[in-house]
Amino acid sequence: MTAATSRPAKPSPGENDLRRQIGTFVSRWWVLGVVVLLGVGFAISSPVFLTPGNLLNIAGQASIVGIVAIGVTFVMVAGEIDISVSGIAPLTGMLCALLMTMGVNMWLAIAAGLCVGLVLGFINGVLTTILHLPSMIVTLGTMYLGQGLANILTGGTAIYGLPDEFLFVGRGRVFGLPMPFLILIVLGAIAVIILSFTVFGRHVYAIGGNQTVARLAGVPVNRSKISYFVICGVGGSLAAILLTSQVASGQPSTGMSLNMLTITAVVIGGAALSGGKGTIQGSLLGALLLTVLTNGLNLNGISSFWQSVVSAVVLILTIVANRNK
Repeated sequence: MTAATSRPAKPSPGENDLRRQIGTFVSRWWVLGVVVLLGVGFAISSPVFLTPGNLLNIAGQASIVGIVAIGVTFVMVAGEIDISVSGIAPLTGMLCALLMTMGVNMWLAIAAGLCVGLVLGFINGVLTTILHLPSMIVTLGTMYLGQGLANILTGGTAIYGLPDEFLFVGRGRVFGLPMPFLILIVLGAIAVIILSFTVFGRHVYAIGGNQTVARLAGVPVNRSKISYFVICGVGGSLAAILLTSQVASGQPSTGMSLNMLTITAVVIGGAALSGGKGTIQGSLLGALLLTVLTNGLNLNGISSFWQSVVSAVVLILTIVANRNK
């Protein structure tokens, strides 16, 4: 046997293209496949899982995480991280509830709540970009700031007696679908268009891929990053408003688990911790996967403590699997 005949045949350009396409398809949609497999498994283990009421419940719960995940996706694709949501959420919820019980118009109270996320998101962006502080440390600080102010507002006690029209925001249904789900559909569609088809979206990937090169190419890095943190903050406030409406009260513990859930969802959806990679579609699928997993475990009587362990394991395994991608 000659040396020429002993060498393995090189794949043709067509085969390389096919493998690349298959790899892209699998990396983009594997989460949906896992969701389907989990759904089949939970449908077998619990007859309640596929009932219309439970499916609508899953849609409503996934929407809260998904709304926050949209903003977190912008920040993470740009190469930063934001863990301030668990401080923005309780402050937003408590402020909205307090204003409405004082007789302030519902829409003004909601606007004030959204301003919480806008202001804290702006602070996160300025401290990260202008003062060059690590985003992890900055957003950790604003998280504790939000939690502290939320407790100061009412001494750590819950606020009840919210108006019925406000309760419709988080509990109501239109055409049989939960309001949070409809809000997510609208925001998700807008975010997909922005991130995939606009100059603003291309800047996100450019900054996350190589910030120095992006700046040399004329991308307004600082201004852009500040806007990503603002988007993330407003998303956290909107999720908090929906949660406050759902529980019909302002709670100082509102959204405490959102950090873990949203970052896990975004990473599962394909975002790289180093930046430059990620999609809105992937993040929303990640939110759906976590919600289906939590819902199914609840229906099967699994302790909430174990659910946290499972979510953490899923996050770690996803990071390990994507470490060289």
